Parts: sequence; structure tokens; C-alpha cells
Amino acid sequence: MTQQEIINYLIKRKNPVTLNELSDNLKINKTNVSRACRQLEKNKEIKVNKVKQGPFIRFMIVIKHTSERR
Repeated sequence: MTQQEIINYLIKRKNPVTLNELSDNLKINKTNVSRACRQLEKNKEIKVNKVKQGPFIRFMIVIKHTSERR
């Protein structure tokens, strides 16, 4: 259920989102969001970009277009 909620949010948003933003807006625990994102990335449904900001790394999550999923 969490994976489908993440996909729906990313389709609605159409911009890269962070892990914290997903957990805040969907009211889901951050670890559950992280697990769902790893599974979706493994299935090639989403793309996770690592953006370094100083000593921290932010994970930007974007849905893949249908042409990129192949």
C-alpha cells in the first residue's frame, strides 16, 4: 500500500521530492517510506538521485517516465 501511495504522490507532484517530504505529507514512518522506495527503485519505477549539500546527502526521488522504464 505504501508503494502505491508514493507513486501517486510523485505523479501528482511532478517534481523531485525528498524522503522527509514524503514521510511528512503521506503521514508514514520514514523507515517504511525508505523500504518502499528501495523496492520501487529495484523494480525501476522511480529514480533516486543523491545530492550532496555540505556534509549531508539528500536523496531526491523522481518517478521515471514510461519511456525510461524499459
